[in-house]
Parts: sequence; C-alpha cells; structure tokens
Amino acid sequence: MACSKFAEEDESQALWPGSLKFFVSEFKDFALIESAGMTAVFFQVAEGRMGAVDGVVNSLLEKFRSETYSDPFIQIDWTRFDDETFEELCYDLVYHDPRFDKATIRKMGKSRSRDGGRDITAMTRVVIGQSPRKFIFQCKAMAPQRSLSTSNLGSMSDVIDQYGAEGYVVMTCGYIDATVFDRLDAIAATRSLEIITWSRFEIERFLSRRPSLLARYIA
Repeated sequence: MACSKFAEEDESQALWPGSLKFFVSEFKDFALIESAGMTAVFFQVAEGRMGAVDGVVNSLLEKFRSETYSDPFIQIDWTRFDDETFEELCYDLVYHDPRFDKATIRKMGKSRSRDGGRDITAMTRVVIGQSPRKFIFQCKAMAPQRSLSTSNLGSMSDVIDQYGAEGYVVMTCGYIDATVFDRLDAIAATRSLEIITWSRFEIERFLSRRPSLLARYIA
C-alpha cells in the first residue's frame, strides 16, 4: 500500500497482479486483501484520509472491489424467548462482538431483578490511542410484531449519568419505535456518548453469520 504513492492509475495492475479480493469485517476491526495466492491482514482498521495516496488507493479498491459477503436469510421464532432467555442471548451477542472486552462483561442478575436500568455492562477492548469505554446494555424481550417505545426504557439519561456510561445499547427482539431513536439522539447530542441499537433485524443478521451461536437458540 505504501508503494502505491509512487504509482500512476494505469500501473495498478502491476501492483496487484491477478484477481484481487478485499474484505472488511463488519466492525472494521480487521481487513483482508487477497491477491496472486497471497493474503495480507490488516488490524485496527480506521477510516481516514491519506492525502495523495488516498486517490490511488480508492481507484484500486473501486477497480477490484469484490462483492460483500451475503448473509443467509434466517427468521427466528421470537415467541419462544422469555425475558431471561433473551437476556442470555444478549450476553452472547456482546461476548461475540469484537468491540468489547470479554473479561469485563457483567450480567446484572436475572431478568426483572433490581438492576438499576442495567441488564449488562461491558468495557470496550483496549485500542491504541483510546482508553476503554464503559457501555450499558438494556435488553427488552418483546412480542416480535411490537415496537419498543420510550415508556419501556424508563429514564435513560438518568441511568447513563448515574453509572458514568460512555456508551448506551438498546437490544430488543421486536421493532424500535421512532420515538426511541429521537430520544437517544437527543441524549447523545448533549453528552460524549455512543449509541447502538439492536432490533430483531440486526440480531438475526448477526446470528446468521455465526451458525454455532445460532444453533444454541433455535434447536
């Protein structure tokens, strides 16, 4: 990649002989480039501008871009999930999410216990140049055709402030109402806070790429 700054666009084929495939993981924690029987692995992938190099790299990627991995279609029978089973699934989702440090994940008792608005907490993995950040997860089992509303979540801003969270995650097996997105956006606008939302759509697509995890919940 460093050599590309010395190349003109018509020399890209010499730099990357044969067919080229380019893959980026869903959380951008690593990337693969395959060409001429060789594979290069890049960790801690970040978006950024590289001045003169940027244009050459973009032209290479556009010329040789391969199709992204296609998820198999799955549809889970969410009526089989009660509050506790869904919280266990959420724990597994966090555990298999490479953004979070597995050793720091905590499930706050059983469902419906006095958890102070925190079903799960976790710290992000250590990344060069960044300190670990604390995330709070709210898990809400819903009838699959219902929408999660702000009334189901209580005072989100109070929970965030009380526990000093730098990230807030809502996870549900139903839909997420527009009022929830609006409320979360308003909270994030006044704080240094990352918001993540997982509805049934994101959860099903995440599980479809992890057959061993999926098998635990649809057997």
